[in-house]
Amino acid sequence: VNAFDDQSGGFMRGSLVTIAATSGGGKSLTANQLGISIAERGYKVVIVPLEMSKVEMTSRIIANVADFDVTRILQRKLATGEKDLAFKRYARWVKRTKAKGGRLTVHKPDEDVSIEDVFSAVSTFECDVCIIDYVSLLSGTDGDDGWQKLGAISRVGKINAEKTHRVNVLLAQLSDEGKIRYARAMTEHSTNSWTWSASLEEREKEVGRIKIGQPKARNSKSFPFEQGFHWSRMKMVDVEQSSADVGGIATPMKNLADV
Repeated sequence: VNAFDDQSGGFMRGSLVTIAATSGGGKSLTANQLGISIAERGYKVVIVPLEMSKVEMTSRIIANVADFDVTRILQRKLATGEKDLAFKRYARWVKRTKAKGGRLTVHKPDEDVSIEDVFSAVSTFECDVCIIDYVSLLSGTDGDDGWQKLGAISRVGKINAEKTHRVNVLLAQLSDEGKIRYARAMTEHSTNSWTWSASLEEREKEVGRIKIGQPKARNSKSFPFEQGFHWSRMKMVDVEQSSADVGGIATPMKNLADV
C-alpha cells in the first residue's frame, strides 16, 4: 500500500500485524493483495485461509494478477479465449515473481487447527511472511473467554514472528462499533494494526474508497490513509484511480527491514 509504505517504510521483520474490518469489508481482499504484492517484491509468503477453500483463494489470486472478475472465474463463465488469457497472465506473474526469489503459497488446513498447528505447518515453507485469514476461526477461540484466547493467540503470533524473524499477519473481525471483537489485547500485542469499517455504499461501488485507521504503529507515526478496493478484481488500487482505470496494483511492504 503506497500510502502506508511512503511514510512507514513497510513492515519490519519480527512484527505482528493485525488487520481488522467489519464483516464483508475486505479483510480477505487485503490479505490477497498483501500476499501478491509482497511476493512479487521477492519475498516468500504463505496465506492460510481458514474460511474459504484453496480453490476460492487461488481464484482470487488469479483475478488480481490477471485482472479478471473473480465471480466469473469461480463460476467458470470465462470464454475459452478469456480463460487462456487469464492463465497466461497468471503464469507470467508466477515466473516474474519466482525470478525475483518470491513465492506465494496457499496452505489450507484440512481440519480445525490452533495457532501453534499453523505455525508448525508453515515452518516447512521457510517463509518471510505468514498471513492467517482469520483468527476467530482457529480452534479454541469460542466460548465466553474468547477475548482471552484471542489475546493469547496474538501473543503467540508476536513471539513466533520475533523467533522466526518474519512478519505474521493476523486478520480479525471488527465489531459494528469499530473495535476488534473480544480482543483489545490483539492490538496491544501488535507492531502495526489496521482497522476500518466499509460502508454498504462503498461496497456497492466497483471501486470503493476506504479510510484505514492505525490504532497501533509501534515503530512509526500512526496515521490514517485511504485505499481503493476493487471488489470484483480482488485488488487494492490507488484512490486516484477511476473505475475505468484500475489496472495497477498496490505494492505494500516495499522492503522487509532487517532488524
